[in-house]
Amino acid sequence: EEREGEGGGVERGWAKMGKPQRRRKRRTHIPDENVHGSLDPSKKAAPRALVLRTGKHTKMVKKLERDLKLTMRPHTADRLKQRKGNVMKDFLNVAGPLGISHFLLLSATEKCQYLKLA
Repeated sequence: EEREGEGGGVERGWAKMGKPQRRRKRRTHIPDENVHGSLDPSKKAAPRALVLRTGKHTKMVKKLERDLKLTMRPHTADRLKQRKGNVMKDFLNVAGPLGISHFLLLSATEKCQYLKLA
């Protein structure tokens, strides 16, 4: 049975009364088995790392930082922006919830560049 509704559209069947039904979301992705907090303890998550600069920032250190982030890309925050006010304690507080297992710290003096792995 079709009839014209109030808004000029065509309604089919019974007119809906009351609150409209909410749309239910369906799962759109398959959960990855290799993520942090997996139910199976035999499957370990891949180690994650943060690449950070400390001290003075020379062009060489910035290039090295970018290259390290690109080589470790799937398991590092390659778009992380460091600001002048960031302290190491800020990154340590974030490391737990993000599942960070390693820090790569880059620093430089006038004579050479250093990489610390923590």
